[in-house]
Amino acid sequence: MDHLMYSNPKLLDCCNCSQPLTIPVFQCDNGHIFCSTCYPKLGNKRHKCSLRISSKRCKAIENLLLSIEMSCPNVNHGCNEKISCIGKRKHEEECIHVPCCCPVSSCDFVASSEVLSKHFSDKHGDSHIKFSYGHSLIVYIKSNDETIVFQEETYGKLFILYNRATLLGNAINICCIGPNSFESEYRYYILARSQMCKLKLQSFAKDVQRVAFATPSSEFLLIPFGSSFIVILTDRCSDSCSRV
Repeated sequence: MDHLMYSNPKLLDCCNCSQPLTIPVFQCDNGHIFCSTCYPKLGNKRHKCSLRISSKRCKAIENLLLSIEMSCPNVNHGCNEKISCIGKRKHEEECIHVPCCCPVSSCDFVASSEVLSKHFSDKHGDSHIKFSYGHSLIVYIKSNDETIVFQEETYGKLFILYNRATLLGNAINICCIGPNSFESEYRYYILARSQMCKLKLQSFAKDVQRVAFATPSSEFLLIPFGSSFIVILTDRCSDSCSRV
């Protein structure tokens, strides 16, 4: 048999957490299957059917999982990797071709971060601030500015400065538009000064795939209304700590 197709991919999901199965696989006396993460949490019974879960591994399902290869869900955005069923979740979390949405609210363009950067330069050249890693730029936020887009001059990487108005001032932080990474590659510094004080935030830019305001960042700098401030963005190859 050259090709194998199954019409319901959920058949290979854990019956408890509904996530793709991971090896080892276990099953209850009623045939429900469970992933290696859920099995120790359930004890010896499944909560819904109350039948005993055997400690014996379900080798037939494990062998099936090991034999299945599939295309990455991001194949239309440039990923040509073939991934195993058990490696699907990990690959999706790390795939560099994950689709990202254009940060301009009136634009519905979606593509990998690399393609999105070119699109943004070509179509929205007048709606962002250009910068170079390690060099400071002075930013002024208007009262109705919810976001400001920064684009790096050489490779076109996109960053979003979020602004949330509070009773005490503007809460600002910066995110990077791109695939999720285990360790952020980009650090940012925000510095605001007045005659009385100096405010500073040093943090890493969180990876995001779209502009979203639902979950405020836990790291932000609160600056007085109408204040200008200095922003410095760096990558791993640049060191600008001494500039702030």
